[in-house]
Amino acid sequence: MATGESRTLYDAYAHCERDEERDDEVEDERERSHVSSSSYTLSTTSEFGTSTNGSIDQHVYVIISSDNGSCVTYAEKDDFGIARGRAEARDNASEPGDEVEGTLTRWSGDGRLYACARGDGRVYVCTRIGEIVWRANRASGGRGVAGCALALARGRDASEASTSYDLLSVNLKGAPLLTRARITLDREQNARESAAEDSMSLAKKLKWADGAEWVERERTLVVVGLGRSSTGSLITTWKYDHTDDFTNLRCARVIDCGGDVVPRRSLFRSPRRARLAVRLMDGSLSVATTSVNGSLSTFIASNDGDEVIKRIESRSDVVSAAWWSQTSLAVATKDGTLTVKTFPDDINVLGDEPESFDSIHDLVSAPKFVDGVERGRLLLLERTGRGGWRLISINERTSLEMLNSRMDSEEWGVALTLARQHGLNTDIVYKTRWVRSRVTTEGITDWLSRISDRAWVAVQCLTACAETYEIQRHVLVYGLKESDAQAKKARQQKSDTGDEPEWSWWVKVRIALLAALDRADTVREITGGGFSAQLYSILLHSPIHEAALNAAYTNDMTTLGVIVKRHAFGVSGVVFDVLSALPETADVASYENLLPWSEHYVNRDGPAQVAGRRARDWAESTRFLQHILELNETRARDDAHAAGISLEVAQLLDDLVSREWLLTATEELCKLKSNGSFARPSAQEMETWAIQRSCEMDNFMGSLGSARDLLDSASRGLRTSTLRECAIVSSILESAVRVIFDLDSGRMCQMSLEEYFESDAFEKLSVMLSMVTSENMAQLLPGPVRDLLNHVRVSSEEGPEIVREMLQRWILGAMET
Repeated sequence: MATGESRTLYDAYAHCERDEERDDEVEDERERSHVSSSSYTLSTTSEFGTSTNGSIDQHVYVIISSDNGSCVTYAEKDDFGIARGRAEARDNASEPGDEVEGTLTRWSGDGRLYACARGDGRVYVCTRIGEIVWRANRASGGRGVAGCALALARGRDASEASTSYDLLSVNLKGAPLLTRARITLDREQNARESAAEDSMSLAKKLKWADGAEWVERERTLVVVGLGRSSTGSLITTWKYDHTDDFTNLRCARVIDCGGDVVPRRSLFRSPRRARLAVRLMDGSLSVATTSVNGSLSTFIASNDGDEVIKRIESRSDVVSAAWWSQTSLAVATKDGTLTVKTFPDDINVLGDEPESFDSIHDLVSAPKFVDGVERGRLLLLERTGRGGWRLISINERTSLEMLNSRMDSEEWGVALTLARQHGLNTDIVYKTRWVRSRVTTEGITDWLSRISDRAWVAVQCLTACAETYEIQRHVLVYGLKESDAQAKKARQQKSDTGDEPEWSWWVKVRIALLAALDRADTVREITGGGFSAQLYSILLHSPIHEAALNAAYTNDMTTLGVIVKRHAFGVSGVVFDVLSALPETADVASYENLLPWSEHYVNRDGPAQVAGRRARDWAESTRFLQHILELNETRARDDAHAAGISLEVAQLLDDLVSREWLLTATEELCKLKSNGSFARPSAQEMETWAIQRSCEMDNFMGSLGSARDLLDSASRGLRTSTLRECAIVSSILESAVRVIFDLDSGRMCQMSLEEYFESDAFEKLSVMLSMVTSENMAQLLPGPVRDLLNHVRVSSEEGPEIVREMLQRWILGAMET
C-alpha cells in the first residue's frame, strides 16, 4: 500500500492458480520436456451492458494462453476464480521442437469470441467457452503475425447490433498487409466462407510491421514498424470505421519514434513480434513497446499531434508493460519487480519500493469503472515454483475502500493509521470494530468511548447482546449515563431552569435503555442467576405483552411466570389472552399461580413486590408518557432532527422502539398509564373466561381433564354457583368419557362440553345412559350415572322428585323404542 501525498492507494489479490502439468496433461516425455519451459500470456477485454436499474455493468474476461496454444478463459463475475472455457489451439503438424514464440490472443469487443494467433502463424477463433469456430490454413499464416484482432463488423449505421466480426491480422514477415476475414459465431458458416478474405497494404508507410493492436472503441489499428522512408521506427494509426471502408483504409497519424524500438532484423534469424501496450482516449495516444530483448520504448502523443513525448530505453530486463492511466506506465521485469511510474516524471505511484513477485509471465491493463470513474487495475501472471502460473490483480482503491479492506481483514491498527493519514473519520473504524466484536467491558473503553457520534453509541448500548448479565448491565448503564448527560446538556443549551429535561430524542433513548435493563433483570431471574443473550434479544425486540404471549404459545411456564411477576402492570391488560395462548393440554396446576383468581396472583397492595427492583427514573414521568402517547412518525423524525441525530442512527432506534413498544417499555410507565391502579379482572369476567376456556379445551383438543381442572380451580377461587355447577358437571362427564375410552374405545361421547353445559338434567342423563353397554355397565352406572343423579337430588328441595321423574321418563322412552 502506498502512502505518500502523490501516491495511489492499491491492493493486490490472488485469484486463481494452475500447475503446468495439470494444464497441459502431456504424456510423452519429449513433449513434457518442452512443456516444462512454457511461458504464458494474458489478454483481457471489457464488455459493457445496462443493468435492470439503469446503471452500466462492466464484464471483464481474461484469456491465459501458453506458447503451445492452450487457452483458458476466466470472467470477472467469478472473481477470475473459475475457468469458463478451455481451447487447445494446436495442430498435428506442430512439433514440440518447432521454433515458435508466445501465443497471441485478443478478444472481440463484446467478449463473445477471441482470436488466437500461434507464433508459427496459425490463427484460430474460439468462443469464450473454448469452442473453435474458425481456423486459418497453415499456408495463409506462414509469414507470422505482428498482431491480430476481432473487430465488430459494423455497417455505416453504427447503432445497428453486429452479428459478425472482422478478423484483422498484420503479417510479421515481408511487406506489411492488413488481412480481413469475415467470422461469425456459426462454425459451419465459417467453414463454407473460409476463403472470403481480402487485404490492404500498409507498405506506403511501413517497410515491415513489428507489432499491432486494435482499439475497438476508437475503431483504430495501431501498427509499429520500420518506416519506409525513415531511419527508425514509426507508430502509425489506421482508421477502419465500417465494413465498406476497408478498401479506403486511411492512415490517420504517423509518429516518428526517433530511433529503433525493436532490434534491427537479421537475415539469419526469424523476426519476433514486439509487444504493444496501447491506450487511445479522446485522441490522445499512449504507446509502450516491449521488444523480445527486453527493451522498452514509451510514447505519448496529444490529440492534435503537436506534442509528442518520447523515450527509448536501452535496457534488457522488461518482460511486459501496461498502462495504469493515460500517463502512468506499469513495467514488469524479469526479476519479478513491478513498478508504476508517471511519464515522463518517473514518480512511482504505488510507493517508494516496487512490488516483488517470484517471476512474471505477463502483464495487462484492465481498468475498472466505478460510478463512471476509471480506476487503475493490472492483471499479472506470476510464475509459480511448480512452473505454472498465478493470476494476481493490482487494484487502485480510494482511501475509504482501502480502509474497508483493512477492516475486513481485521487490521485495526493499520485501519486507524490509514484513516488519520487520509483525513477520514476514525469513528468508522471504532464503530466497525465494536459491531464485529463480542460485547465486552474492554470494548466500551477501547472503542465506544472514543466514538464522537454519541447518539450511535447510545443506540448500540441498547441493541448490544452480551454473554453475561454483568457485561450486559455494564453496557446498559454506560448508555444510561450517556443519555442522562446528553439530555441535561440539551436542557442547559436551552437555558431551561427546570429540574427535569424537556422531552427529546435522548429521553426516548433513555426510556428504551431502562426497559432493556428491566428485561436483563428478568432474563437473569428466568435463568436462575445466569443469562441468555438469545432470550434477552427476544424480550428486547418485542413489547412485553407480546413476549408473554410468545412464552405462553411455547408453554414456557418459567419465562411466563417471571414476566407476569416482574411486569404485572405491563401484561395485566392481556392476562386472558396470555392464558388462552397456553396449550389446551397443559397441566392447569403448572400455571395455577398465573390465574387471576389465585391467592398467589394478587394481594391487598396489588402485584407482589419484586426484590431488587429499581426505583422510578426521572424519565418515567406522566409528562413524558403524554409525549409517548402523542408520538408518530413525523414527531419522531422531528425529535431526531432537533437533537442533531443522523437519519441512520434515528432509523436504528426506530426499527426497535415503536410507540407501542414504548407505552409498555417499563413497569413504572405502565403504572403511570393505569394511575397506579392494578387492573384486576372482575369476578364476572373471570367466570365467563373460565367457562369459555374450558369449552375451548374440549373443542380444540378434547382435553376434558384440563377443562375440569380449570373449572375446579375457578370454582374454588371465585366460589360462584355457576362455576360450582360447571365444575361438578364437567367432572362427571370427564369420568364417563374416561370409562368408555378405557373399556370400549370404539364408542365416543357425541356431545361437547359446551352443549352439555347448556342441556337440562334429563338431557344430561340421557347422554350418560346412551353410553352404557354391556362392557362398561359395571363401571358407568354406579359411577358417573349415580354421581349425576346424586348431584341433581341434592341441588334443590325438589331434587328427589326430579330424579324420579327423569328415570320414569327415560324408561318409558326406552320401552317405546
